[in-house]
Amino acid sequence: MSKIAIVEDGKVTYRGKLPTNFRNSNMNCTGLDKATPESLIKKGILPIEIVPPVYDSTTHKIDGFTDTIEETKVIQTWSIRPKTQVEIDTDITIKATEYQTQREVMHIPISDQLDMMYWDEINNTNIWKDYVTDIKTKFPKP
Repeated sequence: MSKIAIVEDGKVTYRGKLPTNFRNSNMNCTGLDKATPESLIKKGILPIEIVPPVYDSTTHKIDGFTDTIEETKVIQTWSIRPKTQVEIDTDITIKATEYQTQREVMHIPISDQLDMMYWDEINNTNIWKDYVTDIKTKFPKP
């Protein structure tokens, strides 16, 4: 078991990897990593089955998850809700300006670009124009 849940009094009190030793409220266990799955289940240590979410991220958002405790496992299901208009508008704004940030990261300092332009003029080349065109092609405006 890689991801487990510890269930006490009908509630999940721990989620994560199986620890070697565990002390929590009424439970004090050692050597858990050597225990069999059946003995762990008897102690309330259950494997987690994660149900992958299926949703359209442009219109919906994951908003937490719920646990369904069964006899031999805990099923984790993601809570999905429609995005608010503010969230949709924010996504649109981020997407519309994302290319600007990507371009800024790729550009060398202005002083170096001016030097490129100077040497292009002297040598009758297009190195600077090709450089800028390459960045604009990699990160186009939406």
